[in-house]
Amino acid sequence: MNAILGECSSSGGFVHMHSDSVAYCHQTPWILNTTIRNNIIGQSNFDLEWYQKVVAACALSEDICRMEKGDQTMAGSGGTTLSGGQKQRLVSLP
Repeated sequence: MNAILGECSSSGGFVHMHSDSVAYCHQTPWILNTTIRNNIIGQSNFDLEWYQKVVAACALSEDICRMEKGDQTMAGSGGTTLSGGQKQRLVSLP
C-alpha cells in the first residue's frame, strides 16, 4: 500500500489505478497530544450532531463516559494511556 500511495520507493514495476482518489487507514494509529475530542474533530469546526455520530460509530461512548474528564481527557504521549483498540477506534473514522 505504501508503494501505491507513493510513500516508499520501488525497485521497478508499474502501478495502475482505476481512480484518482484513494483512502487508506494505517494500522498504527497516530494520536495527537490533545484532548479526545480534538483528536476526533481534527481541523474541523465542532458540530455536535456529527461528533455524536462519530463517537457512536467508533464505539467510544462508553470509553469516554469512564474517563474522568470525558472527551476533554488528554490523549497522546502526554495524556491518558489508551488501549490499542481505543486508539484504533479514536482515529479510524474522523
